[in-house]
Amino acid sequence: MAVLVGNGLSIAFNQNLLLPNITKQVRKRIMNSGDGGKKVVRAMRSLADATLPAGQNNHHDFERLVGAFGAESSTLKHPQALARVSHPDDHDLRKAIRKTTAFARELRDLGTGHLLEVVYENSRSSYTESEPLNASLVMVCRIAPRMRAVLSRSW
Repeated sequence: MAVLVGNGLSIAFNQNLLLPNITKQVRKRIMNSGDGGKKVVRAMRSLADATLPAGQNNHHDFERLVGAFGAESSTLKHPQALARVSHPDDHDLRKAIRKTTAFARELRDLGTGHLLEVVYENSRSSYTESEPLNASLVMVCRIAPRMRAVLSRSW
């Protein structure tokens, strides 16, 4: 017996929740979010690609695309500490690093917001759409009436 749990279950009955599909929709939302959206996506992808091992890219993985900005904001604490020690009187330098850190977090939050909207909009369901899941559960119960199967959704 195989049991799908969480995201696996969601994806099994909704192809819109596949990683490449979500990533494509997130990029499209950012591109359409205002003037220069395409340039923003290109710049975001370049930064995200720079954080990956050679030969890998973020084109089909929103976690790599959005996660790069969380990583950038986390790593900026190191130059901040170095600036405090090596240039203790340079308040402008530390302020610039803080602003850059805040900007990276803002981009991460923007990307995460688009991502959550895409997942929410694609997670809507109805009885008709969930009929294959219901039929699967009925079949499992008929085949193995004494076995219990637990299926859950993560959202």
